[in-house]
Amino acid sequence: MHSLKIDLYPDEVYTFTPKGDVFAFPRGATPLDFAYRIHTDVGHHCVGARVNGKLVPLRTPLKNGDIVEIATSPTQAPSREWVNMVMTSRARHKIRHWLNTEQKHRSTDLGKKLIEKEAKRYRVAWRKLIAENAIDGVLSEYGLARLEDLYADVGYGKVSPRSIVERFISDEQKETALTDEGVLQKAVRKIFPFTGSSPSIKVKGYDDLMTYLAKCCNPLPGERIVGYVTRGKGVAVHSANCPNVKNLMFNADREIAVEWADQRQAQFQVELEVLMEDRQGILARVVSTIANLKTNIRQMDSRTVDGRATAELVLEIADLKQLEKVTRSIEGLDGVMQVERKFNVRHATA
Repeated sequence: MHSLKIDLYPDEVYTFTPKGDVFAFPRGATPLDFAYRIHTDVGHHCVGARVNGKLVPLRTPLKNGDIVEIATSPTQAPSREWVNMVMTSRARHKIRHWLNTEQKHRSTDLGKKLIEKEAKRYRVAWRKLIAENAIDGVLSEYGLARLEDLYADVGYGKVSPRSIVERFISDEQKETALTDEGVLQKAVRKIFPFTGSSPSIKVKGYDDLMTYLAKCCNPLPGERIVGYVTRGKGVAVHSANCPNVKNLMFNADREIAVEWADQRQAQFQVELEVLMEDRQGILARVVSTIANLKTNIRQMDSRTVDGRATAELVLEIADLKQLEKVTRSIEGLDGVMQVERKFNVRHATA
């Protein structure tokens, strides 16, 4: 019967628990799928697996007849990488549900702290307002059922804590606070021009929402961008071509529309990888070409393997047009085989 099942369902694999229970999975399923099939808590706390008595990585594909043992730890918790390590919809749903729930808990705690901090700055008795049900009007305006939902939106970066607290203060208090804050912001930006919300980005539908350019792709003015609401840090702005976008955008509720706004002169760091023939003077020609285009090189590293040379360059680029011009010029050099923009997938923002 076991052989017949394998013949009838070639797209499935049949695995066993140490006690002999049989679980069927789609081909490509991993020990993490197996853990979630046993029980949701086993999956959430899975730290390792033995297949046929040998320790294996959690992303190892299971085969017909494998005997799988799952090791757990109470301190273990799911991570975003797990979403790409499972094949079954059950496991993927359980992981996403845990991540979303945990995300909301953290955002709720952060939002509460941000509002209370803002209320303290304006000398607003926030707890008294809650006790007197004075917050109900705000909840109704935002279409929220509970105070925790408001805290969560603030923690996600969808709502500014200042916009909430300012509803309960006088115009005189508001003007005084804005004047003090304006002086402070000017002083900070004079020293750190890129501190706080990116002036080049505008979030559609929101006037006071912190944004920042994701370090994994460093998007440039002129290219398509997408926004992703992060844990208490505002909106991370990614290039639409960033490899991390596919991994991050599994929750459509956290995607938000963004666009380029202020096109003032600014420099953005972009990393290029240039593959060349290993010949004398070729790297010097690449550097000279970049310099002739009035583009600054912030960092450079090169290596040679099997007759080929690779140079990794970090350039200061103003916009997508300048990047395309630099790329075409380097590609036109004799001996240059390939020029590729690199994305740092290890620095994804969640």
